[in-house]
Amino acid sequence: MTSNGLLELIEPFYEEIDQFWPIQTGQFCHVVTPYLKKVPQILEIIDFKTGGNFEARKRNVRRKDFLPESFPEPLKHFKFTFTERPLFVKAKKRPVIAINPTHMGHELLDPIINKPRQHFIWKVKLGIPVYSLETEERRYSGIPQEVGVIANYLQLPQFFYCPPPDFVTRHSISGIARIDRMFLFYPQEPAVKPTKLRLTQEACNILLCMIEEWIGIGCEGKVREDFKALKKVLHDEFEDKVKDKISLKTKK
Repeated sequence: MTSNGLLELIEPFYEEIDQFWPIQTGQFCHVVTPYLKKVPQILEIIDFKTGGNFEARKRNVRRKDFLPESFPEPLKHFKFTFTERPLFVKAKKRPVIAINPTHMGHELLDPIINKPRQHFIWKVKLGIPVYSLETEERRYSGIPQEVGVIANYLQLPQFFYCPPPDFVTRHSISGIARIDRMFLFYPQEPAVKPTKLRLTQEACNILLCMIEEWIGIGCEGKVREDFKALKKVLHDEFEDKVKDKISLKTKK
């Protein structure tokens, strides 16, 4: 089933880039993507004496077929603090459209954060997973083709249609990008494998607008203007009265 729709207005839809890293907005990556509805298996560790570090043990695992002998070696001897528990979620590696946050405020955090607390300045990405469409050969194995047609006309706010590339590429990324399944990920191999394929700026702008609209941040008119004015007032106050005090404190 074919349809022009959005494809008639955006040409080209994809572009090839020269490098894998750093990951750019609109770039396709293969990322370990968690299942949404599957109930995670939580291992509650109750065998501890001092409240300090302890190890997962066979009798603490809820599922009988989930044995510590089958753990990878690093996980088998993984230690947890008093308040920590391991969390296991079923996942699958999928094509994902990466979105870079525009601003993370790292320049304000860098002087404050020390080595044990590096997680404050992790540069995470937003991922929009792509699910394949069913084909004539593989019926009922993927999203119905009719959904792809509807999404191509922007009638489904949570679905962004990704057509097959019109040039030769070894990356299979066509399907439906599901905004309602977006998640955060940390760009690090082997859980993340970037490709050299990216949405063009025009196609990426449409996806970004759909994300804003879907989660309800696409405010307009007076609301947006009031928000901008409030941000400016607070920014000016921070620069004038607060920033220097923080800088002096961290230098001591």
